[in-house]
Amino acid sequence: MQRRTWIGLFGWLALCYGIAAFGSRFQAGAWYDQLTRPALTPPGWVFGVVWSVLYGLMAIAAWLVWKRRGLAAALLLPYLLWVTFATFLNFEIWRLNAASP
Repeated sequence: MQRRTWIGLFGWLALCYGIAAFGSRFQAGAWYDQLTRPALTPPGWVFGVVWSVLYGLMAIAAWLVWKRRGLAAALLLPYLLWVTFATFLNFEIWRLNAASP
């Protein structure tokens, strides 16, 4: 690959992981540990692993779009699946912890 191509990939990776690093500074706190969560809620360490992989795939997909389009859409499918699962978890946490009238 040409040097410009590698610089582009590095730039997208730096951007995506920079955003991830900023987001990681905001923790849920003790209140989250007290919530009733769905049985499908994975252990906390899974979220860090999954988000790290997803940010890497998003960076590669953005680079491919920037470069030639290629596999960009396919690389974003894991992100779509994870966000769908996260939406389900958020809804269930809300449902399980909503105050009953």
